[in-house]
Amino acid sequence: MISLRKWSLDASSMAMHMNQEGLGQLMIRLMTDNFEEATLARRENHEPVFRDTE
Repeated sequence: MISLRKWSLDASSMAMHMNQEGLGQLMIRLMTDNFEEATLARRENHEPVFRDTE
């Protein structure tokens, strides 16, 4: 018989993960113009041009 081990996150580690994810997204948001370009492109119905990736 093969036993399968289930892995799960407890509430505190999930909360810590979500906090770190939010901080990471905030850093990207503050350090690039990608968000503004993406929203402008969507509003104007064209493909976004991300200049900070070159």
